[in-house]
Amino acid sequence: MCNMNRCVVVFLTITAFLVFAGAAVFFYFGQYAEESILDFYVYNRTLQIFQRYPVEITPAEWTFWTWSAVLGWQLLWLFYALILMCRRYGPKVLTPFFFVFTLLAFGFTLGWVMMWGEDLIHIALGFIGGTAASLFVALAIVYNRFNNLRDGMKKFPTGDQIAMEVLVINGIGLYASWALYNSFQQTAIVLKYTAEVDDEIACTMVLAGLGSTILFWFCLDNFVFWKFTLYTVTPYTPMIVGFTGTFMEFWDKDKRNSIFNAALLGTTSLFLLLKIVHIIWRSRRDSKKSRRHVLTDEEEFKL
Repeated sequence: MCNMNRCVVVFLTITAFLVFAGAAVFFYFGQYAEESILDFYVYNRTLQIFQRYPVEITPAEWTFWTWSAVLGWQLLWLFYALILMCRRYGPKVLTPFFFVFTLLAFGFTLGWVMMWGEDLIHIALGFIGGTAASLFVALAIVYNRFNNLRDGMKKFPTGDQIAMEVLVINGIGLYASWALYNSFQQTAIVLKYTAEVDDEIACTMVLAGLGSTILFWFCLDNFVFWKFTLYTVTPYTPMIVGFTGTFMEFWDKDKRNSIFNAALLGTTSLFLLLKIVHIIWRSRRDSKKSRRHVLTDEEEFKL
């Protein structure tokens, strides 16, 4: 009989997969479908709502196809989680708490689409913000667990290490970053259309918040928690996509927010480049240390 913890993980893995599938179906009909044969028409045309509530920093429509990449990546790591669940001696990396917060994220995303469909933009902001918050908590949980297991095991399975870094961690990082970007976008919409703040001021506030958040993440990523986040590159890419979409849609050299957005695009791209350089430098340095350690052991053995 399996122990209680394993049973909980199995249950949560299956539940997460089913909730994700349901959320993805609703999201598809809410974003892209012209007509819904499943009578989800109430939630259709979510993309058009962004056009109904334009602000100075609304990105081009094509940027919202990023959701397809985000959801596709989640599907990949969920398949890996199902495989891991079936392995008797696989590494226990994905904990119940991790699944609880990913389930919350999927549920919040579903709620966001529904609230958008009803034009409840202020409530929808809470749901997309909840998505981002839940995912960053899930990311912190899996970072800590993964690092502890690698340090505690003599040799962590190479295949699982690659799957964890590429599928799970970078997948959650991509989802969290894109949800965060959408949270800031919707904050500008709520400020303009609900709080009646001037469009230019609202967008400047949001861009300042985005810039501060990206700088904060870059510092934590490369100087504080680099041991955990070294191979996590995806959080930068959704921001670059979003800033690029805004640049292509609303560039005006005479407008403050256009210049601000272009500056953030350049800065975030530079941060991604520096991140890649950091990965290469750390990897080469660790490789040299490992070779020196092996040579020292061989010399001691000969002596």
